Amino acid sequence: MRLAAVFFLAVLCLCRASPGEDAASAGTPGWEAQFHKGLDFLRQKNYREARPCFEQTTRLRPRFAEGFFYLGISALYSGDRPAAEAALRRAVDLNPGAANALYNLGVLLLEDKKPAEAAVFFEKARRTGPLTQELAVNLMRADLEEQADRRALDVLESAAGQFAREAGFHAVAGKLLLDHGLVAAACTELSKADRLAPREVQIALPLAAACLAANDLPGARAALTEIQEPAQRSAEYHSLAAQMHLRAGEREPALKEMKTATELDPENPLLLIQLGRFYQKYGEQEQALQVLQKAASLNPNLPEVLYSMAVSYLTLDNEPKAVELLKQAIRLAPQF
Repeated sequence: MRLAAVFFLAVLCLCRASPGEDAASAGTPGWEAQFHKGLDFLRQKNYREARPCFEQTTRLRPRFAEGFFYLGISALYSGDRPAAEAALRRAVDLNPGAANALYNLGVLLLEDKKPAEAAVFFEKARRTGPLTQELAVNLMRADLEEQADRRALDVLESAAGQFAREAGFHAVAGKLLLDHGLVAAACTELSKADRLAPREVQIALPLAAACLAANDLPGARAALTEIQEPAQRSAEYHSLAAQMHLRAGEREPALKEMKTATELDPENPLLLIQLGRFYQKYGEQEQALQVLQKAASLNPNLPEVLYSMAVSYLTLDNEPKAVELLKQAIRLAPQF
């Protein structure tokens, strides 16, 4: 999720100085002009020109929290993440109640794979400012990436009433939960989103995936049926439909849908692997090998395709070939 740096909060007026900074900045002309010049550059999304303006502002007013906040934002969008983190940390040190600085620092840390630290700043932002959808989702994400599933679900429950009618919130939360393996909770959230915004492909597809993960075939079938027409050009739709038919014991529709998925995205080796495994399940090893060899031609370094080919060769009693492929797969990925 993108950083929600709300620039307009400081564009129209200059925020009050942090306690004790007025005396330090007295007699240092020019900081205000530099600050407003930097804001003008931000309006134009000219972050490289904005950054030196805020650097000058913070040199002249070293206790000006807003200056460090905007310095952090301009450094971030200039591609200097360490400098952005340092500036945002200084901003929250100077003004611990600055919700925007707390939130943006949390997002920066989360994107830099520091979920535990990110969660701390998201919680502080939650206590000091309003709970937005973005804040709730990012706090959930930080907890999930820290494997604190219960905390993430508590955040979701606390936000449920406030965003009960927001399909987008339920959809994003549901996809996040699905990505982290909480399929029951994902089904619940995505079902809420689907009821609020029915027949939306971007909601129904993850809902179907969540239902399949939860072994809810009727739910998956219902989700896919409602978008059957608008999703006809979606390889993901046909792949999910194929999995649904496979689990329902419907051989011909399963193969038909899976073939359609590979035709819509012919350069995707993962779809070919999936089709090959369908043939394996139906005992058609020669057909499986043809498809898997095509997948290998697209990406010969996928251990999954080598492993799947080994399974077919072993089933066809070609043990030497199966062992050779398994050794190749293990070299690429020892877990095989």
